[in-house]
Amino acid sequence: MVDAFSIIADLVIVAGAGTAALFTAYRYRTSREGAPRPEITVSADVHRLPGVNVVDIAIKVKNAGRVAIVAEAQHMATSFCEVMAVSCPEGTFLHTFEAETVDLLLEEVRYLSNAPFDVDEGEDPTELIEPGTTETYHVMFSTEYRGPAWIHVQFCDNSDWVSRADRMLVLE
Repeated sequence: MVDAFSIIADLVIVAGAGTAALFTAYRYRTSREGAPRPEITVSADVHRLPGVNVVDIAIKVKNAGRVAIVAEAQHMATSFCEVMAVSCPEGTFLHTFEAETVDLLLEEVRYLSNAPFDVDEGEDPTELIEPGTTETYHVMFSTEYRGPAWIHVQFCDNSDWVSRADRMLVLE
């Protein structure tokens, strides 16, 4: 009789430990604790010259996760920066980057494409951002456009997680 109770007690302990392990694995996976977590911020400096604006866009990618962010060549192609002129008609107007009639001042600059300069010939470039660090990439362009502009940035890592950041800018 005592043996039956000890067997049942052992089975309950094993079942409880198994349930706890499954729950922990589920929470770990859904919280993305073991996955890279890029946080993107965008800032812009405008340098006014006679008749033209020179814009310096700083794209900061911070790794807020506990593992390194890896972006290989195929993912670098989907990390881009675009700038759209925003028209201001009277009344309410909705702008989206997906609209077919947008006026792009800067079209899909692949800001990671030239990031690693020390790549050996024949080797695919890889961008690595360690946990707790921030990498800054710059995109610079000049325009004669005057008015509001929308900066749209996208970053894609090897896990196909896409992070986006947007910022409004007024060019005078």
